[in-house]
Formats: sequence, structure tokens, C-alpha cells
Amino acid sequence: MSKRFDIANENELMPMIKEIMGALAKGRFVVCEVKTKSSKSMEQLGYYHGVILPRVQKKFREDGNIYSLAQLNDFFNDLFYFEEQVICGRIVKKVKSKSGATKEEMTEFIDNVIRWCGEQGISIPEPNTFEIGVN
Repeated sequence: MSKRFDIANENELMPMIKEIMGALAKGRFVVCEVKTKSSKSMEQLGYYHGVILPRVQKKFREDGNIYSLAQLNDFFNDLFYFEEQVICGRIVKKVKSKSGATKEEMTEFIDNVIRWCGEQGISIPEPNTFEIGVN
């Protein structure tokens, strides 16, 4: 049996440790392979949370819809940051946590959000042209 764990912080380490301990308790041999990926950057997070989400929130408010930044983040995660799993023969969409996202995954996510914004008429400045709190 093979199981994969994506770990971005110490809190995400415990499920893997429990799985290993359970296998060892059953007398099974465990093979661990460690691969690292570059994690999303603070610049990406700042751009997403400090520029994109507030602009979307502003447009929604102008249209009479009040959503918190957290609700908008959940909305975009549901649209663009999920994986499909087969459970009991049915395909189920499961939103992923961005805590372990790579730079590439975050770039793709942000690009999808910006594309969606463009389709909705929401203008998002390029990452290198914004100042948080000004635009």
C-alpha cells in the first residue's frame, strides 16, 4: 500500500507519523522518500489577499452583494483549487488547502482567479504595479 502526504508545516506532520507508527505496530516495513518543493511566496500571498480579493469584494459590494474576504477565498478555492476523488464509486470534489501549495500551483491558481475576474469585468493590476492599500 502506498500513501502520499504533502507536508508544509509541523501540524501536517502528525497524520503521517500516525500512519507510520500504525504500520510499524503491525510489523510492516515502511519506506519514506522526502522530496521538497518551493513553497508559495509571501509576494504571491500578499498580491492575492491584499490586491485581488479586496478588488473582487469591492466589485461585489458595488453590485449589492456583501461577502467577506474569507468567503471570497473559499469561493475561489472551490472554483480553482480542488482535487477530485472517487469515493464509493462517485467522483467527489475536495477543496485543497493552499498551506502546502508550490509556487507553480499558486501561480496557476492566481492566473485562474485573474482570468475569472477579467470575465466579470473586474480589473486586477499586474503584480509589480500595485501598492497594498492604494489600489
